[in-house]
Amino acid sequence: MMNRALQILAITAAATVMAALVLACDPIGPGAIGEATLGDEVSTDGFVSLEVRIFPTKGKAWTIKDGVPADRSLHVHRYPLSSVRFPFTYEVSSGVGVSDDQEWRALLFLSKTPVVDGLPQPVSGDVYGTGTFELLACTGFSGFCNVTSGVDVRLDAVVP
Repeated sequence: MMNRALQILAITAAATVMAALVLACDPIGPGAIGEATLGDEVSTDGFVSLEVRIFPTKGKAWTIKDGVPADRSLHVHRYPLSSVRFPFTYEVSSGVGVSDDQEWRALLFLSKTPVVDGLPQPVSGDVYGTGTFELLACTGFSGFCNVTSGVDVRLDAVVP
């Protein structure tokens, strides 16, 4: 009886180790960490959140009038302004996975829009900042992955 209990314990332990190894092999998905700062004349009065979006550039020029793509490559994070003090270190990532795209854009904006359904898009009067960054090539996987640090963004433009 004791041998059977030890066998079950050993099998359970081996399965746990194998599951951990499989999970450890997944690459860290695309993401960005950086410092968000406000322009000299920018106030947070009237805004409810700091919205962070990262998305592949697809090699195309982009302006704020293009808005935020609504495809599955978009990664988002919403910070209620009640929990934000500038300069503010933000982070957004997809968890695990790879991307075929190396160049990505970070878009940060102050939003007056409370979230009811979906994600707010930048609207007229919102303050924003943007920049591009590159993901590193994944070791052992095809594509690009990992969280890129130093993606600092200054929010100093106003959506027309």
